[in-house]
Amino acid sequence: MKWMAKMIIALVSAQSPFSIAADEIDFFSQVEEQTTFAPVDDTTDISINGEIDYRIHYAIDKQQNQYAFLRNKRSITSSRLDGYLKLLYQPDNKFNIQLSILGSYDSKIHSEKSDVDIDESFIYWKPSPNWHLTVGRQLMVLGESSYFQVLDVINPLDRRVLGLAELDETRLPIFGSRISYGTNRWGADLFVIHEFRPSKTDETRGDFDPFIIFGGDKNVQFSTDPRPLISNPDWGIRFFLSKPWGDINIVIADTHQYDATPIDFKRDKFVVGYPAIKVAGFTMNYIKGNWLLKGEYGYQRGGRFLRNDIDQQLATNLLSLVVAEEKTQQKMVIGGRYSGINNLTLDIEFLSTKINGYQSILTSNRINNSAVLDLNYEILNNRIQIGILWMHWQQQKSDLARLRIDYEWLDELTLHAGYINYITRDQSGRLRPYDQNDRIFVGTSYSF
Repeated sequence: MKWMAKMIIALVSAQSPFSIAADEIDFFSQVEEQTTFAPVDDTTDISINGEIDYRIHYAIDKQQNQYAFLRNKRSITSSRLDGYLKLLYQPDNKFNIQLSILGSYDSKIHSEKSDVDIDESFIYWKPSPNWHLTVGRQLMVLGESSYFQVLDVINPLDRRVLGLAELDETRLPIFGSRISYGTNRWGADLFVIHEFRPSKTDETRGDFDPFIIFGGDKNVQFSTDPRPLISNPDWGIRFFLSKPWGDINIVIADTHQYDATPIDFKRDKFVVGYPAIKVAGFTMNYIKGNWLLKGEYGYQRGGRFLRNDIDQQLATNLLSLVVAEEKTQQKMVIGGRYSGINNLTLDIEFLSTKINGYQSILTSNRINNSAVLDLNYEILNNRIQIGILWMHWQQQKSDLARLRIDYEWLDELTLHAGYINYITRDQSGRLRPYDQNDRIFVGTSYSF
C-alpha cells in the first residue's frame, strides 16, 4: 500500500479533475436554465421529436504504462450511438406533461455497452400567472457561470469524457419538486430533491476513470448512497431580482456532492462517498454595451480534502487511517460574454477558490485559480461554426485545448469534427493521469 499512497499524494495534490469538476467545472453548460417546452402544432396537443447522434473518438497516443488503463495502444476509444425521444402533451399554456428517454450504445465499452435512462420527464402546472409547479426529473440551474460550478449544485453531471461532452449531455436531470413564484421584477424558486443520482463517470480502468490512481474503481469501496427522505430532503432555494441593467440572485442549498471522493480507509481499500454539502452565495450579471458581465460568489461547507501524510500513517500501522479533512471554502467567479462582432461570441471566466482553515497536511493548495476562454465564430450564413476552447489551471500546471468545427449540411443534419489536447507541465499536475488522452473526434447528428 505504500506505493499506492505515494502515487496518490503525488497525483492528487489538487484532486482528480473529476472530483474538482463537481465543485468547479461544467465545461459546456448553458448560461440559462435548460427546461424548455417545444412549440406545439396548432392542430394537436401532442408533439413528438428527437435526435439521433453518432460519434467516434480516436486516441492518437499510447496510454501511460504506470497506470492500470485498459487501453495500451492507439485506437478508437468510443464508437457511440445515442438516441433521444421526447413526447410533449400541452393542451394549453398552463399545463404540460413531458416524457423523454435517452439511450446510448458504445461498442468500445468493456463493461456495460448500452445505457437507457429517463431524461427530462415532468408535469408542469401554472395555477396562476405568478405561481408555477414542476414535479419530475428536471434541471434547476442556480449559478451564473457557464463553466464553473460554484452555486450550481442541484444537478449531477456527465463526466465520462473530460471536455468532450456535448452541451445537452453535461447536466443530468434529477427527480424533484419545484415551486416558483415570479413577477416581472422579482421572484423565488424552491427545489426539493426526491432522489440521489451520482454523476456519470467512465468505466473502471477507462481512459477517464476518476479512480485510476487506485488502479480503477474495483480497488475502492463505495459507501452507501445518500437517500433523501421526505422528512429530511436535499433542497435548494433561489431569490432573484431583475433590473433593466441585469439580474441579482441569492442562492442557498443543502444537498450532497455528486462526485465520489475519498472519505475513509477500511480493509486495505479507500472508501469513497458523497459528502453532504451546504452552499450559500449570490450571483450578478450586468449588461454593458456589447458585454454581458457576470460574477458569482459561494461559501461551501462539507468539502473533503485529501491528506498528504497517508504514507506516514500506513508506516505506523494505524488501525484508523485519516484520509481526508473536512474544510469550508470560498469560491468567486468573474467573467463575461462579448458579442460586438458579427457572427462571433467570446466567453471568458476566471475562478478563484480558497480553503478556509488551511493545514499543511492537505494535498490541495490553499488558493487555486482557473480560467476559461471559449470563442465561437460562424461563417457561410451560419452553416459552419468554429469553436475554440481553452481551460487553464494555474497552480496545478495543466491545460485543456479543444478545436471543434460544426457543419450544418441540412436543416436536420449536422456534421462535426475536432481535436482535443490535454497538457500537463508537472508530475503532480491535475491532468497528469490523463495527458495521453488526446483525441481526434468526428460525429453526426440528425434531428426530427
